[in-house]
Amino acid sequence: MKLILTVIFGLLVTSARAATRFDDQLLELVESLRQQMPCGFAGPGIPPLAPYTNKFRQFDLNNVGVDLSGNLTNLVITGIDAFDVQELSYTTLLMKLKFDVNFSQIQIFSQYYAKGGLQVLGRPLTLVGDGDIDLLAQNIRLNGSFQLRPTASNGLKIWNFKSSFNMDGVQSQTTGILNSPLYSRLFNEWVEEVFRIIIADHKDQIGTRIGSRVVPFVNEQLKKVSLLELIGLVLGLGSTGPLFPPCEV
Repeated sequence: MKLILTVIFGLLVTSARAATRFDDQLLELVESLRQQMPCGFAGPGIPPLAPYTNKFRQFDLNNVGVDLSGNLTNLVITGIDAFDVQELSYTTLLMKLKFDVNFSQIQIFSQYYAKGGLQVLGRPLTLVGDGDIDLLAQNIRLNGSFQLRPTASNGLKIWNFKSSFNMDGVQSQTTGILNSPLYSRLFNEWVEEVFRIIIADHKDQIGTRIGSRVVPFVNEQLKKVSLLELIGLVLGLGSTGPLFPPCEV
């Protein structure tokens, strides 16, 4: 009995030490992704993200209470790379990874033109806007977990992905609503309140939607990683080496 308990204890200690090493490798991977964001990811066709820019983009929003169409010009999104990893840990026995990431702020700025209608306080409002969009999202937090499973093609895939989304709020300083500072101020107050309600009522749904976008991309990359390679990384028996070429902007 003592021998069996000693063996079990030894396996648990080895697993814990290996998990710690792997946690460090995961943090290095995240840091590599952060450093690559200014250059983008050519393989999957992801453009530069730090900042993300788009010269011209049309939009057509048709949802409950919103019917708007128009375009964005010189769109700039900053802060995607300014995140803090609160937790990134891996449980070897369950092949389960927990994550908790916080973005202090993400800012969206663009010139825009829009026309259509809104439902404000239960009343329809015809809207024409031509000015600047300036949105500041504060303290965005995404946390959750997922497990890794081997596939029939000798690769890995994400399974049982769970995540929750939270955000302190949004500051809106959009201009040009009906060519009126008063209407612009009222519109900004409406936008901030709508975001507050959506976040309060749909945290889990937002997390699920984020997962539906992220998981297929990650699974495509995991197809190239076998279970044996993962075990080797966990035990510190292998090294991934540089994941990307040097990013020079």
